[in-house]
Amino acid sequence: MIRKAELSDISAIMKIVKSTIKVMHEENNPQWDELYPTEGIFKNDIKVGELFVYTDEGKVQGFICISPEKESEYTMGAWRESKTALVIHRCAVATDVRGKGIASQFLELAENLAIHKKYNYVKSDTYITNKKMNDFFLKKGYTFCGEMTRPEMVYPFNCYDKIL
Repeated sequence: MIRKAELSDISAIMKIVKSTIKVMHEENNPQWDELYPTEGIFKNDIKVGELFVYTDEGKVQGFICISPEKESEYTMGAWRESKTALVIHRCAVATDVRGKGIASQFLELAENLAIHKKYNYVKSDTYITNKKMNDFFLKKGYTFCGEMTRPEMVYPFNCYDKIL
């Protein structure tokens, strides 16, 4: 079941973050580390109602942040549309339950929210070294739109979008 995250979910979310960082680093993907994403970021996502969790038998097994595009966000990306989109951020599934369709349900949620809120457009990005997420976006019908850089990161991010 997917529901809006609550502050009581923070401990479980941070446990998923910690195990995800370990796997990312084993796969030579330094997208996340001890500096990002932080507990404070997730608390803010919850405060503004943009963080969702997947639970099974009451246990948090994944999360996704879905937010309206902020002004100037993604200004460097080569997007196919200039209209405002819903944006997917910070998505992870617990390492012991990966491959069960949870991430697919998260993308479906983002797309349904985009349609419901009359955006009809979804954007996201992922680090160029994040092979699994890059492949996942393509598998789910997202279009590669180019790269963008962030000064704090060594490698660029790949940009993806989907017109609904």
